[in-house]
Amino acid sequence: MVLGARSADVLLLVLRQGTLAVVLGAIWGIVVAAALSRVIGNLLFGVSPSDINTFSSVLIFILAVGVASIYVPARRASKLDPSAVLINE
Repeated sequence: MVLGARSADVLLLVLRQGTLAVVLGAIWGIVVAAALSRVIGNLLFGVSPSDINTFSSVLIFILAVGVASIYVPARRASKLDPSAVLINE
């Protein structure tokens, strides 16, 4: 922002990079969970190991929490005064 970026640009940059990490992690987690679902199938009660509703619900929940945990600090960082931050550093 010191070099001329708008706060909205900084917010979008941080959100884009963070969301990419969350999506890749969620996809990797779903793949691993699907692969290991047969191993832990006997520990699940009332849910089949390949229940698509459970997988999709957990995926949506993880994505929502991940994006929210990125948005809050990104929003706070985009509201800082760049000159005050440079003086303090």
